[in-house]
Amino acid sequence: MYRIATNSCKDHWRKASTKREHYTDKSLEEKGQVHHIIDRQLERKWMIEALNQLSFEYRSVLYLRFYQDLKYAEIALTLDIPISTVKVRLTRGLKYLEKILNEDNRKGAGTNE
Repeated sequence: MYRIATNSCKDHWRKASTKREHYTDKSLEEKGQVHHIIDRQLERKWMIEALNQLSFEYRSVLYLRFYQDLKYAEIALTLDIPISTVKVRLTRGLKYLEKILNEDNRKGAGTNE
């Protein structure tokens, strides 16, 4: 079960890093929604790049919690780890992710000035 979950997470991140949303509806352009779609794609790319910088143990727990919407007990069962470990990895993973995103944001702000 753990191997299946692990491979599933790896496959998802590999696909997500190349996935793009395509919109061709002219009505989106007329309503001015193209900018929102582009912003969303850039934010998704930024988030995926940040998540990929995390170690697999943190990335897999974050993926199962926030993308698969699993409860702590379900994550623990899927990864065959104690619930306390799930909680620690979620807390630390979010902390590291926030640090990565803040560093990226500072780098981006510094290059625009």
